[in-house]
Amino acid sequence: MVAEATHQVRRLRNRPSIALWCGNNEVQAIHQIVQGDLSGTWGEVMFHEDLPAVVAANAPGAIYWPGSPWGEGQDKTVNGIHDGDRHAWEVWHGLDLDVGDPTVYATRSEAVHFRRYARDNGAFISEFGIHATPELNTLRRWLPESDLVLRSAGLDHHNKDEPKDKGWVLMSGETGEPTDLAEYIDFSMACQAEGLKFGVEHYRRRQPKCSGTFVWQFNDPWPGLTWSVIDYDLVPKAGYYFLQRAYRPVVATFRAESDELELWVTNASTGSVAIHLDVGLADNTGQLKPIADVEVVSAPHRSELVWRGPQPDPHLVPWVTDRAGHLEPNRLFLSAIKDLQPRGQVTGTARRLSKGRAEIELTATGYAYLSRVTASSPGIRYSGNYLDLLDGQRAVIELTNVPDDFDVATLEVSCFRAPASPQ
Repeated sequence: MVAEATHQVRRLRNRPSIALWCGNNEVQAIHQIVQGDLSGTWGEVMFHEDLPAVVAANAPGAIYWPGSPWGEGQDKTVNGIHDGDRHAWEVWHGLDLDVGDPTVYATRSEAVHFRRYARDNGAFISEFGIHATPELNTLRRWLPESDLVLRSAGLDHHNKDEPKDKGWVLMSGETGEPTDLAEYIDFSMACQAEGLKFGVEHYRRRQPKCSGTFVWQFNDPWPGLTWSVIDYDLVPKAGYYFLQRAYRPVVATFRAESDELELWVTNASTGSVAIHLDVGLADNTGQLKPIADVEVVSAPHRSELVWRGPQPDPHLVPWVTDRAGHLEPNRLFLSAIKDLQPRGQVTGTARRLSKGRAEIELTATGYAYLSRVTASSPGIRYSGNYLDLLDGQRAVIELTNVPDDFDVATLEVSCFRAPASPQ
């Protein structure tokens, strides 16, 4: 083991992407869960003596971390909330990992729901995620038409989790259970995107008490239905674009607390930013009613509450925009998507710009939730996608890496298909 570790450290020690050397992934945490403590010589010498010695000898000055998750302070578990890093798998798996959550829930859906992120007070969240299926064009490249139906043997074979219907539990509470493959794609995409957005915004509001997040997972080594935000064919899911927006250096986010609605600005940049925010409430038809405007100078490396108001009807959507357009528009769902029932349509007009480049303008009628452009060619890249567009709003998406023989008129434009009635 020492010889192998020495070889790998010497091989990789000059890579600028190496932030730290970590002894293991979840070995200590799982041992603690199974054995009840960390006693014994099962791996203690390896993770606390041999590996740090190899790093110190072959990469002087590099940071060594015993494992992930790992914490040494007040918590009785290595996966605690007071120091170190933690893996937040209460959501999706419905686990109880000693972060102060209730241990009994009225439904299984509540136990796996992403609202549980709001109770997580961890210092660094090094792993958390939610499943989503790839888009239909990707599935068509993997599976025969006969398998493109719910619960088919082929579709389940590509589902990287057990039990295979675990995602249905989350969807049942948030979107309602899908009745066909198109709904399954939409609903799982929405649950992943909304869940990751909710989690990242919560953790970022806690800056600097929470110092960072790593999402599990980025991409796939095999065609599957997984926690990835980019599928095996390198096509981003809705969750990728939601994360892209949630990780902007400066963000405005809502928090619902007791009977109040809060607006926070989080600045992870190195400079102050002056912003003028418009706050409003939208309904499920995409009509927006202004309720406040907020001017603030956001200091670097700071997260602060900038506005507070009464919590509105849960069927309305708090909405915030920056007058200068420096910040991404944002909103918070106060109710499940199946109860909110966003209703809208989106149309698109595409045109070629130059070799390899095109653009498409989207126009919304009603509340066009998860407005997106999809293409049969997996190599096309989009400047943005899976957008929230209110009634009458337009958005231009730039496309690059467009094949010369690709007809932009075949680009598909669509938005979320709300269930026919609340479930």
